[in-house]
Amino acid sequence: MTDSSKQPRRDGNLSNEQVALLVEQFTGQTNRIADITAMLINPEYSAE
Repeated sequence: MTDSSKQPRRDGNLSNEQVALLVEQFTGQTNRIADITAMLINPEYSAE
């Protein structure tokens, strides 16, 4: 059992740095999904 008083308090707000990181990760994943989709639709497609 963990002592909740030792854990950082979460207020539901993200810092600008956290938001930027999430956006960067999300964008990278959507770009990868787009590349995979393009390869499935057109086997001659080459992601650069």
